[in-house]
Amino acid sequence: MPELELQDRERIADYLLRDRDLNVYQLGDLGDFYWPNTRWFGWESNGKLEATALYFTGLSLPTLISVDRTNMAASRNLLSKLGSILPDRVYAHLQHDHIESLVSEYDCSRRSRCLKMTLQNHVEIQEASLPPPTELGAADATELQHFYDHVYPEHWFEPQMMTAGYYYGIREGRALIAVAGVHVVSRKYRVAALGNIATAPEYRGRGLAKGLTLHVCHQLRRDGIDLIGLNVGRDNEAARATYARVGFEVICEYEEMLLTKKVSGDANSKPEKCFYSDDNSTDTSGG
Repeated sequence: MPELELQDRERIADYLLRDRDLNVYQLGDLGDFYWPNTRWFGWESNGKLEATALYFTGLSLPTLISVDRTNMAASRNLLSKLGSILPDRVYAHLQHDHIESLVSEYDCSRRSRCLKMTLQNHVEIQEASLPPPTELGAADATELQHFYDHVYPEHWFEPQMMTAGYYYGIREGRALIAVAGVHVVSRKYRVAALGNIATAPEYRGRGLAKGLTLHVCHQLRRDGIDLIGLNVGRDNEAARATYARVGFEVICEYEEMLLTKKVSGDANSKPEKCFYSDDNSTDTSGG
């Protein structure tokens, strides 16, 4: 069979490293902390992996990730085989051309166009002038959860993300007013994905998000991370402008959506029309 479940981390890594910029998140998920929450699938030809898909169960809603810039046909073939093993509801990050491989079995909603960006400015990062950031740790997890629930209700923050470190906040008095952190970090592959960058509405426009993003990037570079990426909604112009000022550039467009399995007997019905929501699945609320 050309499709298979993958167990060998090094084999998966060899495939992902063919397009390291694109696969920052997946490389981070190969680490010991996240690995138990992953299932990996591949499509091979003549013993060579041509495509992979990651099914991640470590978030409140399981997530399927299949983004590829090389062998689109292999990725579509792989996804067409995965519908039978995925749960009734799964969030998905997919290349636009991959979606048709799943719509016969799933309806899609909450669909949004997103961008992958990587830090392309390789000059020495100069930290911005801003109030001294506070390093946030496990003891701050409850406060941070409340901050995101209030400021950024569509967040994808999970307290386990703080395990890697690199969460920083700015306070006014005792209250957090801006925060930046990471989703994953892999020192082995020297990659990190930024995430959960948010500023309280009344403090936006002061450059706090930019300053905190620079600070996190500086700390990561100091620790030997030489590839830093992030995901952002294509229509989130404020966030995109902030990241561009820091030195991030777009490398790929993909789509995020909620997949809901069709009820029994509807397999031959016309697929529900997918739509783009105004609620972008982004990792920032701007500067």
